[in-house]
Amino acid sequence: MAAHRIPYAASISLAHADDALRKLRQSLDMRGFRFLHVLAPCPTGWKSEPAQGMELVRLAVRSGLFPVFEVFDGKRLVINIEPDFSDEALDMYLSLQRRFQKSGLTASDLRPAIDRYWQNLRALSGRIVPARRDG
Repeated sequence: MAAHRIPYAASISLAHADDALRKLRQSLDMRGFRFLHVLAPCPTGWKSEPAQGMELVRLAVRSGLFPVFEVFDGKRLVINIEPDFSDEALDMYLSLQRRFQKSGLTASDLRPAIDRYWQNLRALSGRIVPARRDG
């Protein structure tokens, strides 16, 4: 959506209420097209326990799997929550959802793609960070 230079595009984690509310208020106060990509738990689709929903969203953000950011006018990208890129959090995210049980997917399978995505995201935001160390 940001590539279309809409006035506002943002990703929202429902597990980060202050950031989510700020973005909702901001988008309501703006004119023009706004797009909000919300990561919300779906126990049925995720095949997870309803009580674990917010924890799963936190794990997705913490691991870097779901980046939380804003894009203004398709030009300025702001990263709102800096993950710690925890492989433990990523493995926990995968293990708590039965939808991944038969896949054999692990954090080490996903980590290279997540790191590449974040390298690009940081470049777009103007923040260049050295590559993540192995291990």
